[in-house]
Amino acid sequence: MSVMVIDINDQAITFMLSQQSMSQSGYAFVDEQNILFGEEARQAGKKAPLQCFHHYWQQINDEPIHSKNGDVHSHVDLVYWQLYQLSQEQAKLGKAESVILLVPNYYNGKQLSILLGVCKACQLNVVEIIANDVAKAYSGLHHLNLPTNTMQLLDIDLHQCRLSQCFVEDEIRTTGEQVFAKKGVHQLYQEMADWLNKRFISECRFDAYHQGQTEQILATHTLKLLCDNWQGSVFDVEINEHKIQVNQQEVSQLVGQFFDFLLPAIIDDIPLVIAPAMADLAKHYSLLASKPQVALSYDDIFHALVTKNCRTSSDAPLYVQRTLVANGFVNQVKEHASHIVLADRAYPLAKQPIYINANPNQPLSLQAQDTSCLKLATDGTLQLLLDSQVQVNDIRAIDGQTLHCSDEIKVASSVFRLIKVEQDVNWDG
Repeated sequence: MSVMVIDINDQAITFMLSQQSMSQSGYAFVDEQNILFGEEARQAGKKAPLQCFHHYWQQINDEPIHSKNGDVHSHVDLVYWQLYQLSQEQAKLGKAESVILLVPNYYNGKQLSILLGVCKACQLNVVEIIANDVAKAYSGLHHLNLPTNTMQLLDIDLHQCRLSQCFVEDEIRTTGEQVFAKKGVHQLYQEMADWLNKRFISECRFDAYHQGQTEQILATHTLKLLCDNWQGSVFDVEINEHKIQVNQQEVSQLVGQFFDFLLPAIIDDIPLVIAPAMADLAKHYSLLASKPQVALSYDDIFHALVTKNCRTSSDAPLYVQRTLVANGFVNQVKEHASHIVLADRAYPLAKQPIYINANPNQPLSLQAQDTSCLKLATDGTLQLLLDSQVQVNDIRAIDGQTLHCSDEIKVASSVFRLIKVEQDVNWDG
């Protein structure tokens, strides 16, 4: 059975089928005769901004919008027409019997219902829905060695950037997400265009924003600077008879300034997986490129998802899967610990939670202290209490992760080791 994966990310609405993928950004341009999508719509919107839409995937709803086209009355119509056009183009490359749908975390029940209704109208047989970040983190497991079962996922859409913390045990799930609003590709395009226009004004006494036609040309150069592979170190940006030169270092500097919020947020010693929508931009960001990372391709995502055990029928109720079974990717199956060891003394975990403190004079306690850094539950779940440098197996701890036999916890100068004791020993006998 042929399966297609559709990634609902408005930076690149992507259809993945076998060795082929097709993407289109979530821009729409609507006039009386035409409905345009993708880069063509973004370009057309420079001449008529009020007729260009770029929030409809993020804010999908049936509330009316101003449109002169009889086929477009709401965001739902824009979603339908773009999905319909993409599905028609994809059908030329190959027919899929079922669809795995990757959706943003922030979609509510009504938005999911609308999206499923649109898919049905486009004759897309959705058999599985997976949260976007979980699906991509799961795909990253094929490329990573995860001795501590933790990873980070970096993704971007048109209007926000997201950094998710993921934990891998029997299942993979996200344990936290940082959302950086107004730090999406749309805003990066605008900052790049503003910077180029200032260069034109300064060097050529020419304002590209003065006319819609010249602003369109500027927008084309912006896309090429950020997404194309350059031949050489200098790029000629020419509008009419005016020309400036841009080098790669200048582009990298601008991209680095735009994404400077990321460096404090990324944990250095936890593996970083970069989603495809972010990968082209990340290559311009030298500080990010220096961090240990895996850049996913759409082929990576497709093969990871279609080779797992997925549903083949949409008869059963659909729901968003926010965890995926990760068996086969984790390096080793670990047993739950029964005791925690400090300085050759073992303390049982079975009866009640234990608090680990930064105070070397009282490193362990059964009650929370002012210096308590974390709480370790009886099932091994770790809860961070203070913003301190708690490490698990020499990597910064993540709130909510589960610890196992042989794991080590470092707090200040104290090192704790988790063990499993099969049965209690009666030392008196």
